[in-house]
Amino acid sequence: MTLTGLLFFLGCIGGSVIQSVSGFGFAIFCMTFFPLLLGSYNMAVAVSGLCAATMASFVAIRHRGHINIRLILPLLAGYYTAFPIGVRLTLVLPEKLLMRALGAVLILLSAYFMFLNDRLKIRPTILNGVLFGLMGGFGAGFCSIGGPPAVLFLLAASHGKEEYRASSQCYFALGNWYGAAVRWYNGLITVPVLTAWGAAVAALLIGVTIGGKIFSKINAATLRRLVYLIMAVSGVKMLF
Repeated sequence: MTLTGLLFFLGCIGGSVIQSVSGFGFAIFCMTFFPLLLGSYNMAVAVSGLCAATMASFVAIRHRGHINIRLILPLLAGYYTAFPIGVRLTLVLPEKLLMRALGAVLILLSAYFMFLNDRLKIRPTILNGVLFGLMGGFGAGFCSIGGPPAVLFLLAASHGKEEYRASSQCYFALGNWYGAAVRWYNGLITVPVLTAWGAAVAALLIGVTIGGKIFSKINAATLRRLVYLIMAVSGVKMLF
């Protein structure tokens, strides 16, 4: 295995652990280095989406008894509407501009979660679910980062951490498999993308297993703060 392949494998494990413990963060973590390792922004987004769909499916199936489908449906309605728009932007905008936009998104997200997350309250209504799904779908299509809006809504609407974890991973699984179909239709699911995805499956399984074991033990707040710091540093690097 080459150094690039090893870093890719370890990165997939890290992203899977983070999402298994905190409920989100795979794409946020992995998109900080996937474009550099894979050599193409569009390939990085496609691989990240397939990996996120696979990993979320593992967790959702394992904890299917805690899924609240009523929370997921409004989010998916918005997600499915906005996702194709985000994908089309990746096909018409320059890659350097996309990288800088992703850097800005990472910085803004890290600042929000570090300083404002506890101050803003979201009502878990159907309308809010659709609105946050629209934001998540656009972000996922544009830069493979659509988790934060859904997380904000589900944290407010879920009854307990088990329902939050199961429902969020079901949403990410259904959203990302839909996203893979849209990218395939637009010619973005190529043989190199499928090859990288296949190489990542074992790493995803390892990460989900590790994350599941530490879910009830680790201080998730500490882990999330580390993710936010990585987001901010990586965002600055992408801007310049």
